[in-house]
Amino acid sequence: MGSRFGGVKPVAPVGPRGEALIAIAVEQALTAGFDDVVAVVGPATEGPVRDVLHSLPVRYAHQVVAMGRLRPWGTVDAVLCAAALAGTTAVVVANGDDLYGSAALVVARDWIASPSTAAGAAVLFEVARTLPPTGAVSRAVAVVVGSSLRGAYEERDVQLDGGAIRTGSGVELPANTLVSMNLWCLRAHGLDALRQHHAAFVGAHTDDPLVEDGLPTAVNELIGSGLGFDAVVTDSKWHGVTWPDDVDRVRRELLLDES
Repeated sequence: MGSRFGGVKPVAPVGPRGEALIAIAVEQALTAGFDDVVAVVGPATEGPVRDVLHSLPVRYAHQVVAMGRLRPWGTVDAVLCAAALAGTTAVVVANGDDLYGSAALVVARDWIASPSTAAGAAVLFEVARTLPPTGAVSRAVAVVVGSSLRGAYEERDVQLDGGAIRTGSGVELPANTLVSMNLWCLRAHGLDALRQHHAAFVGAHTDDPLVEDGLPTAVNELIGSGLGFDAVVTDSKWHGVTWPDDVDRVRRELLLDES
């Protein structure tokens, strides 16, 4: 919805030839071997998103604002809307306003095809591959034991500081610190657990018209309850926008990637 961006962020023309962010994201998914793409839209986003994706093989799931609420139920609800339409036993979930790169999506595809019996997996990035050249961002630092994801915790105001990467509290993060950028794989039993979590969440928050059920927090809770999640790592570079000024920066970065 782009409240900080000031518009429908997925349609921002970040491509070298003015391509919309979400159009590039869909092309990356198709290049990675996915053949079924579902975009989750609402009344304010459907028109602009359809306009920029009209030539691509995309289906649309609709997330509604429930009666008595001021906003949708959040990203868990969005995932479940998409999964209901997809009708598959496993899905990969990606933010519609992030560019993960085809290489990261191949890692996700390969995990879906793997024999792992975990409920899901997080595709993790090295933090240095996710930072803008200037400015501070929040990052979810992954807690990984072996090949298992044990959770993630947020570090605020992460930024480049000369040759180092520092958090707002002054902690230096190694460049290869693994972070979650909200690129997830979910098998059928992971989706079932997410549905149960969401039903309980909605039941516990019926009187709050603004609260949202966020996917990273939900996954942390599922892991805490004993559900297994794998950690897989990509060497892809992430691109994303938060503010209007980021559009030109991402366009320059994508041009460099092409050269």
